[in-house]
Amino acid sequence: MTDFGIFQAVANYIDNTKNNKSEKSVLEITLLSMLAGIFISLGAFVSVNVGVDLPLGLAKFLGGLTFSAGLIMVVLLGAELFTGNVLTTFHFIKNGFSVKSFMKLWVLVYIGNLIGSMLAVYLLAHSGLASNLQEKFNGIAQMKTSLTFLEALTRGIFCNFLVCVAILIGNQAKTVQGKVFGIMVPITIFIASGYEHSVANMFFLPMGHATLSGFFNNIIPVTIGNILGAWLLIGLLYYSYSHQKPSAAQADNILIAKEQDSKTFTKV
Repeated sequence: MTDFGIFQAVANYIDNTKNNKSEKSVLEITLLSMLAGIFISLGAFVSVNVGVDLPLGLAKFLGGLTFSAGLIMVVLLGAELFTGNVLTTFHFIKNGFSVKSFMKLWVLVYIGNLIGSMLAVYLLAHSGLASNLQEKFNGIAQMKTSLTFLEALTRGIFCNFLVCVAILIGNQAKTVQGKVFGIMVPITIFIASGYEHSVANMFFLPMGHATLSGFFNNIIPVTIGNILGAWLLIGLLYYSYSHQKPSAAQADNILIAKEQDSKTFTKV
């Protein structure tokens, strides 16, 4: 297996995020989650802005490149994004933890992302910068709320599969340039293909004046799809892991990790 193997990438990501989260308070995680919501919203806003009056294909391509700026900021600055946090499931499954151990973290980060996104919507709506884009945002919101449950679900699955790949590559790359390029490629594919991201939709839907029922009709299946997309990636990796016999040193590390995490995630 190469140093850049995807299994090693997940292991490195989990180690880094586990250690970082153990040092953060509930307030810090909440604030970083809000920050992630703002970053993704800013990336979403500029992705629409650059596509105005451009041919559809070019608009999607440039939209993907610019939207990736939001995730790049999340990864480089260590913000807390719900769709990326679903990857921590791998660590808990691997070490035999219960669902409650990571559900607390998920809920906290999800709410923080929502607050950050709503704050970005409010500020941008009152900035005057969105006035010439309102018709475009209305069309985006109408398209998203018109999706069937199955359509939103499947688009959410593909979306977070690619987002998690981007996060893993960004975590594994050694240079800033490598992180940026590694994130841009999967995210451009996701945007250009029209997949659905729950946190981005926390911005797009209210920005396009979606009704409350329309908001939840989209957010619920997309969120479920985002979770399943990460789990699809995790499942493939876990299958690979389950067929590998750990060394004595690895077994000791697993026991140590369990003791550390049982203390860490009872705080959240």
